Amino acid sequence: MARAFHVLPIEPSGDGYLALPYLPRLKLWADSLEAFGLADERLARVTSWADKRRIPLAAESGLAISEPTPLAVVYMLAPTTEAVSPGIVDLSPVEAVLALQGALYQPDLMTPRRAASALTTVADLAGRVRVRQLTLRRGYEWLDDACAAVLADVVAIDGVAP
Repeated sequence: MARAFHVLPIEPSGDGYLALPYLPRLKLWADSLEAFGLADERLARVTSWADKRRIPLAAESGLAISEPTPLAVVYMLAPTTEAVSPGIVDLSPVEAVLALQGALYQPDLMTPRRAASALTTVADLAGRVRVRQLTLRRGYEWLDDACAAVLADVVAIDGVAP
């Protein structure tokens, strides 16, 4: 049975997890849309009370998966205002569970049963999938550096093709 993990549905598979196809879209705030040259009032709002918009992704863009895909690594973002180059480190099992649990979608709205199930899922995920922390400098001007660091990291991980 698939479990929603933040906005990424996942399911256990063998020794790891599969990322499952989901709604092929991004949700971005107005400042992000403007920074990427995507500001367009015709884009659908996520909610009526906030200026966050949905950007549909075409299947051929390569930005969305169309079939279950092995999940090789999860990157937890650690933004900073310090002048640092992007850095990536493995999280310990405890750090990984805490980071994953903290990233769950609306954990404060979970019933006790769902919260227990979510904790069990993130603990299992942290035991089967590599969880890494990406420290990156805040600001759109540093985004290319962060993307390059993640791409280099993914290529360096055994079993992941460039």
